Amino acid sequence: ADGRFAIDSVTGVVTVADPSKLDASVNSSHKITVLATSENVSSGTSTTSSKTFSISILKDTPVGPVTDANAGANEVSESAARNTLVGITASATDPDSWDTVSYALENDYNGAFKIDKTTGAVSIANSSSLNFEQTSTYQVTVVATSTDGTSSKEVFTLNLLDAQEKISSLKDINSLVSLVPENAVFGTEVGIQAFASDEDAGDKVSYSLTNNANGLFAIHDTTGVVTISKPSLLDYETKTGHYIQIKATSTDGSASYMNAEIFVQDINEHV
Repeated sequence: ADGRFAIDSVTGVVTVADPSKLDASVNSSHKITVLATSENVSSGTSTTSSKTFSISILKDTPVGPVTDANAGANEVSESAARNTLVGITASATDPDSWDTVSYALENDYNGAFKIDKTTGAVSIANSSSLNFEQTSTYQVTVVATSTDGTSSKEVFTLNLLDAQEKISSLKDINSLVSLVPENAVFGTEVGIQAFASDEDAGDKVSYSLTNNANGLFAIHDTTGVVTISKPSLLDYETKTGHYIQIKATSTDGSASYMNAEIFVQDINEHV
């Protein structure tokens, strides 16, 4: 059949020798003739027989469209653990019984998602890059590829669910040294501005002092700026520094704390 097929001289198994010459739209079948030879070693003679076989060429059908075999909602929490299913199970069929289909993601969003190449189930690979406040929906493109080389793809919308996020750690965003003169007046800023954040939309952060050095210091509940509240307690000769503890509280109930030391600057006092 013009080099299309080959036969194993020992086992007699016929195989495809040149796939490029097989085209069902041109020839739906090919005939081959197999010649079997038997040799009599003792007499030095041989006998042969032959048989003609017809090999049908089946048309290769491309892989079908990709659908979602999971009837559930396509959604997942922004804080979901690795391997959490997202509600998408890609499914595509190749009608040819000899072909198999595998699945891949066209875009995994920096490693956030993954897909089982056999089952088509999409799951979380790493949720650290997911942030509801930045992106609440993702367009997940699944590519189904058949062993015949054909492929199809479909885009699925995945909704990200907001997770309750705790308040961040407290920090001092004022770069100045926390130093006040002992003759400072009421309302003098001491060089500390506390800051914490909560990424959840609608949550706000407020500030308070859980240790105010016996009322010596106060903090603005919104800005986090620490000031002098009772200047009569400032006396370098009595105490050169004071400790305070700041508390930041989110409206979601989470809180964080920070300790700080405020130094007192000596001022020459006239008799």
